[in-house]
Amino acid sequence: MLLFRRVCAQPYGNLRGRNHMNFLRKLDNLLLNALKIIASAFFGAMVILVVLEVLFRYFLKIPSAWAEELSRLCLVWCVVLASAVGIRLHEHPYIELLTKHFPKKMQELLQLLIYVVISVFGAVLFLYGIKHTYATRMDFMTSLGYHKNFFYLPSVAAGGLYFLYSLIEIFQIATRLFRKEGAT
Repeated sequence: MLLFRRVCAQPYGNLRGRNHMNFLRKLDNLLLNALKIIASAFFGAMVILVVLEVLFRYFLKIPSAWAEELSRLCLVWCVVLASAVGIRLHEHPYIELLTKHFPKKMQELLQLLIYVVISVFGAVLFLYGIKHTYATRMDFMTSLGYHKNFFYLPSVAAGGLYFLYSLIEIFQIATRLFRKEGAT
């Protein structure tokens, strides 16, 4: 009974200090793994739909517009989710020809600027994605009959994820910069 009262008194557990950061890291890893799995599922579904479209069109001589539309939607979701994972894991290609000659602090400031631009882009994508999703809520796709706004939902998800992950990077870079300035 005493244990029950302690748990109820602290509904979020002990989230002070180091435990709080561990909780956020676990939550980040959970979201990252979920994004990887969902992006992979969309990629797999897209491949299956394209193979079905080829089989229907060329072997059975029955063209199917639904497979084309669904595979396009799967492609959009796959790209959006995989690019968010790429932002979080620093896996996007970049050219370091000029930046590697800069001092370390300038490199950090340039990275900070890049992530600020990404966060602004994510916020704009999120806000206009909501606007377009709402504006197309009454339009339907011709072959399947589902809402056209399903094609704008990925922009909302992408904008939110880009914004979130770039803010995490901005916070980490700023922490490193201020820690170095305080040490010198």
